[in-house]
Amino acid sequence: MTCLIENNLENKLILLLSKSSLNKSEINLLRELMNSHMDWSKVMGLISFHRISGVSWNNIKRYILIEREQPFISGPLINYLEFVYTAQEIKSLEQLECIKTVCRKLENANIKYVIQKGIVLSSFAYKDLGSRVSNDTDIIVQTENVAMVQSILENLSYTQGDYDYVNKKVIPAQRKDLILSTLYSHEVYPFVKKTDNLKILKSHQVDIQFSIDLMTNNRTDSLVEEILARRKKVKVNGFELYTTDWEDLLFFTSIHFYKEASLLSEVLKYKDLLLYKISDLHHIINSSKININWHKFIERVLKNNFKEAIYFALYYVESVYENTVPQDVLKKLKPKNTKYLNQVFEGESLVYEWTDDISERVFKMNRPSILKKIFSN
Repeated sequence: MTCLIENNLENKLILLLSKSSLNKSEINLLRELMNSHMDWSKVMGLISFHRISGVSWNNIKRYILIEREQPFISGPLINYLEFVYTAQEIKSLEQLECIKTVCRKLENANIKYVIQKGIVLSSFAYKDLGSRVSNDTDIIVQTENVAMVQSILENLSYTQGDYDYVNKKVIPAQRKDLILSTLYSHEVYPFVKKTDNLKILKSHQVDIQFSIDLMTNNRTDSLVEEILARRKKVKVNGFELYTTDWEDLLFFTSIHFYKEASLLSEVLKYKDLLLYKISDLHHIINSSKININWHKFIERVLKNNFKEAIYFALYYVESVYENTVPQDVLKKLKPKNTKYLNQVFEGESLVYEWTDDISERVFKMNRPSILKKIFSN
């Protein structure tokens, strides 16, 4: 047993546990790390914070527990991950039951929709419902169908508001919040429903989206129409639902990551570099259930002028998980000016920048405090 391999053992272990698969040298390193002395409380804390417990459990099963004589030090970590994975699997199945009801109603009303991220990523990118958990269900529809979808959800006892875990009830949103949400984010204020009959899921949240360029006032109606025209029917645990084609899945997930990683409001809420978001992209690209047509993907990016957003996301993925993104793809999408990769914006104003490496920044839990201020309009 090697007690120390190099500095930042905890970070190295967490990256390995969050990967889609490991090569032989990585497997050997994982086994050595799992049998090394390190700050296991930090490991457990970071795994929880970055929401990678499920995929970590599956990698430990696949590469550590499969060999009964393979030694490991942290029994509490094993027990914790197994517990969280089991809870996530149950929660995902309970969410799926709620999703089934919503999808059936949308289809009966002849409303074109796609389920984005969430349970689709669990099923096809991670290939396991317990590997990834989502707090809500994202549904994309055309603008003209938003009112009808709202009516359907209301008839299913969903309310626009927030779930109160203390009093176990949904608190309706105020009118001003309803208006501002639609005006500035291109999302309808979330619809929430109590789920008293389920074991783990206390409430189910549905986010109705009608734009691809979230958190802005930019309209993308024609692009949404194209995405819905390309949608595909898939089976999730035996249930058929509609999602985007795989290129659009990567496209949308990349844009969403870019928005949260580059906006000051999201950075201050620590939503910018949660590892599961980068791992999502890593898993989409590497999944045997998903085949990205890179030529088609690049064409869509360039046609719709999302070059900077997509390059940002793919650059971050490659910075954290090397050899994930084909180099020719990065080359074709690389903008002339890449300073924005380390910049943070408030609205359209550039206000801060990062001065450290991405691979280090992911693990800095106090990272908002090290932002360097540039200017503010």
